[in-house]
Amino acid sequence: MTEAATTNGLIPLGPAVIDHSETFDLPCYANGRTYRLWIARPAQAPPPAGWPLFLATDGPANFATLAAHAAVRALGDCAAALVVAIGYPDAGIERTLSLRNTDLTPPTDRDKLPQFIVPEPGLALGGADVFRRFVTDAVLPAIAAIHPVDPARRTLFGHSLGGLFALHSLFQQPDVFSTYVASSPSLWWGDRMMFDALPGFRAQMGGIGAPPRVLITVGARETHAELPEGIPEDVAQQMDAMFARGRMVENAREMAAALATVLPPANVALRVIADEGHIGVVPAALSKALSFAVGPRARFAAPV
Repeated sequence: MTEAATTNGLIPLGPAVIDHSETFDLPCYANGRTYRLWIARPAQAPPPAGWPLFLATDGPANFATLAAHAAVRALGDCAAALVVAIGYPDAGIERTLSLRNTDLTPPTDRDKLPQFIVPEPGLALGGADVFRRFVTDAVLPAIAAIHPVDPARRTLFGHSLGGLFALHSLFQQPDVFSTYVASSPSLWWGDRMMFDALPGFRAQMGGIGAPPRVLITVGARETHAELPEGIPEDVAQQMDAMFARGRMVENAREMAAALATVLPPANVALRVIADEGHIGVVPAALSKALSFAVGPRARFAAPV
């Protein structure tokens, strides 16, 4: 016990721990990497069909917020859900950014990407299909083996490039998850290649039984970059110009409207979140996602 702790009456107990949570590592043999799963199970007993599953990318960034929101919302207007976030074990911020640039992006022609997208040596862009198959073929069965999960109520959530990944997964395998949430999706990627994929998605939906539900969220202030204080003016102008070219809000609106012509309109929703930018919007997006995925559906499944 430190002198300061003794003086102030504080008794150190070690790191804070999220109740009912656990972590696992799971190897992916297709790309040779190991992924970490953060899991928070509800305090409530599972229903006969199992808990709804809410799976989010960017585990270290999203897990604590998501687990706390899910636990509190389960006391009110949302069903108790098993929360899982997937990420990289013991990776720093730069390594994490490089890995997600690989795992969360569809195969893309390099000449259709901005010059600032530079892959780390040894990592190629466009690994979304490998990562998607890992989630489908390894992660979901591993979770179901240790926790009762309702296969008819599975949600995939991703933010930014993770939102791009959620939509790519929807277009490739629309029947794996019942709900897809794309938070601030990077729809500028590959010269808006996801819009080019809409006809193929429309053709796929002809053979799907229950159509999935889709929520797109975006911060109303994503037309500008969120920058720390003291950044040089020329850098700030460059970043603002990049966000303006990205058309985050406009693209989100356009994609939601397009999806509402493929899926039943009541299955598609758009939430433009006031006063938030690309980074600060994440907690609000997670809350909206929980409401849409496991909340009272009639209230939130409104047409775009």
